[in-house]
Amino acid sequence: MQKIVKNEPDFFKKAKEKISNPAEYRSWENKNITNIKPKLKEYIVHEQKNLCAYCERKLENIEELSIDHFKKRKLFPELTLDFYNLFVSCNNPYHCENFKDNKKLSKNDYEKIIHPSLEDPEEYLEYNLTGEIVPRENLDPLKREKALFTIEVFNLNDRGLIEDRKKIISIIILNFLNYFNSWEEVKDNGFDFYFSLLRWIFFHKNELIGLKL
Repeated sequence: MQKIVKNEPDFFKKAKEKISNPAEYRSWENKNITNIKPKLKEYIVHEQKNLCAYCERKLENIEELSIDHFKKRKLFPELTLDFYNLFVSCNNPYHCENFKDNKKLSKNDYEKIIHPSLEDPEEYLEYNLTGEIVPRENLDPLKREKALFTIEVFNLNDRGLIEDRKKIISIIILNFLNYFNSWEEVKDNGFDFYFSLLRWIFFHKNELIGLKL
């Protein structure tokens, strides 16, 4: 999970100006919004570098994906058209948006989830060599609780995600750490997903060189 830098597009602002009550959850179905949803989704996907907002896997079959309200409309109707509440997630039933939405969270629960745009998830989360996401060391109790709850809510340690990360860690340690100096170089050579994992690996480069996994 990495921080997503969001910049609200003008076409979305103009569409919202035509709606009499934008702070109402049904405003998402207003024709002025539905007409631009495909364009809006494409814009958000590009903004997220074609990665899931939560697990950082590449987004596939984008036409089948929907725009996720990080804080759900019925609980937070005032955020229905808040651009900073809109993300695109993978469509996996076992983690990310689908897993979050099946947990029936309360309004207070959302205060315990790391916001991928208004906060920097990498201040809370890091990885270990087994491919798990874990709270960063030395977090204060409240931040540690938030890190753990975020991992739980999105099921970021789903077995499939762990196995993917473990493979990447092994491949990079065995083949790239001695040849590349930064995570950006590895990214430019084909690993254009799991950005926060790549950054973590290269931040710990001196510790990882020579390890046999």
